[in-house]
Amino acid sequence: MKHLADRFNADHKEENQIIVGWKFADSHMNFKSIKRGTESGETCDLYITYEPLKEWELKKQLLLHEVIRLFNDEFPLIGPCSNPANLSPHADPIDNVGKIILYALSLEDREQKVYYSRWNHSAMGLKDQHLWCKAADRLAKKIIKVGCIDCVVSNASEKLKGDIQKLLDNDTAHYKEVKKQVGDQILKEFTDHHVQKPTERVFPAGAISATMEEGLYGITDGALILQHSIKDYKGVIDSEIKACKIYNHADKGSVDHVLTNPAQLLVPAAFGRLPDHSPQQKFLVWLKSEQGHKAISEFKINGVNSKRNQPYNGMVSQVSLPMALESNRETNTYMARVGIID
Repeated sequence: MKHLADRFNADHKEENQIIVGWKFADSHMNFKSIKRGTESGETCDLYITYEPLKEWELKKQLLLHEVIRLFNDEFPLIGPCSNPANLSPHADPIDNVGKIILYALSLEDREQKVYYSRWNHSAMGLKDQHLWCKAADRLAKKIIKVGCIDCVVSNASEKLKGDIQKLLDNDTAHYKEVKKQVGDQILKEFTDHHVQKPTERVFPAGAISATMEEGLYGITDGALILQHSIKDYKGVIDSEIKACKIYNHADKGSVDHVLTNPAQLLVPAAFGRLPDHSPQQKFLVWLKSEQGHKAISEFKINGVNSKRNQPYNGMVSQVSLPMALESNRETNTYMARVGIID
C-alpha cells in the first residue's frame, strides 16, 4: 500500500491538497479496525487484506461497502535443498505436501519436525491446514484402495497402523466416512508430532526465517522471497541464514490455484457515503484505473518484480464470494489512510 500511496501522490502532486498516507498492519488488525471504527472513529478509509472468508463475513454484517479483488500474490512451497522428502518441482503442490507427510510418518524419530507452520488463523496458517487436509485425503484414498496402510506409508507407528486398520475393517461404515476418518488419523499424527509450531505470535518474515534456520518445509509469502538474495527466483534462495529451495509456485494464469494468495481491497460502509469529489473516492477511482493497474504491475522489492503481483485478470473487478470457502489467505498487509494533510 505504501507503494500505491506514493505513486498516487506523485501522479497528483499538482493537487497538493490530496495526500494519501498509509499505516502498517496485518489483516487481523485491519478487521478489528473495521469493526470498531464506526464507534471509535479510528477506521481507515481503505484496507488491503488476504482472507476471503472473513471479508465475506464483514460484507454480510453490512460493514463493507465493496470488496474488490485487487491483485494476486502467492504462497510458494519451500524446503531444504537436501530435499529429504524427495519433492519434485514438476509435481502438483498437494502431491508434494503428501510426500512431506509420508516422509514424516516414516521417520524413526516419531517427534522429528519436518514442517514449519504459523499455526494460527492467519491466511498462511489456514492455507497450511488446507494443503494438509487435501494431501491427507489423497493418501486416505490410496490406503483404502489397497486395503492397508503399510503399502502406502512405510514404517508407520504401530498406533497409527492399528487405528487405521480398525477403520478399514469396519464393513458397515460408508466409504466417505471411512476416508474422512483415515485422513483425520493421518492428519492428527502429522500435526501432533511433525509440525513445528511457534510458541508466540509469528509474522511471515519470522516464519520464513524459522523454516530456513531449522531446515524444514513450509509455505511463505511470495513477496518475502524477494527480500532475500536470490540466485534464481524459481530455484535456490541464498539468504543470510541458510539456503533453501522453492518447490512449487502458484500458477500465474490461475486465480484458483491452490497456492494463489489473492489480495482484496476492502471499502468500509462509511466510504459509500462520501461524495464523488472527495480525496478518498479519487484514490479509489485511481486504483481501479489503468494508472493503478500499472502501479500494481510495476511494484518491485529490492529492484525485482516478481511478475506475480499483477492486477487481477488485468483489471480490477467486484468479488463475488461464496458463503463458505475451503481455505483463507495470507494476512500480512497494509492499511491505507486517506485524508487532508496540511
